[in-house]
Amino acid sequence: MNYSEYKEIRKKLTRVVISTDMALHAEHMKKMKAITQNDSFDVSDQENKLFLMEMCLHTSDLTNPSKLWFESYKWSCLVNEEFFVQGDRELELGIPVNNLTDRKSTNLATSQLGFINFVVKPTIEVFRDYLPKVQINCDNLISNIKKWETMKQE
Repeated sequence: MNYSEYKEIRKKLTRVVISTDMALHAEHMKKMKAITQNDSFDVSDQENKLFLMEMCLHTSDLTNPSKLWFESYKWSCLVNEEFFVQGDRELELGIPVNNLTDRKSTNLATSQLGFINFVVKPTIEVFRDYLPKVQINCDNLISNIKKWETMKQE
């Protein structure tokens, strides 16, 4: 590819990666809901294609809780440990510790259920409305929610 093509692809890829920023989540959800309610959405339009790429990556970035339980649980523990290391460092620096990064007060099941119910589930469901094959993720998510709820009660 020539330099001009390279720059254009890099620009698009950068935009797609930046779209995983949760600061853009509400805007993405609003736009995706509008798309699922619009029969005239033109998937051949370049801007629309780019948005769908953004939404694919953003949704993928959030879907750990919709994987099979053994994978989802393992990665939830790893991510939580990363948060705790951040909280430990904040304590060392005398910085206020966020609730999710405080290993003494955070309950993994409770934090996962909050993340799932307020972020993951609505995102996967709206994406499924556009791409029905995502239903398998929704099914896994429902199963995992039940497991987290059981763990929360223990």
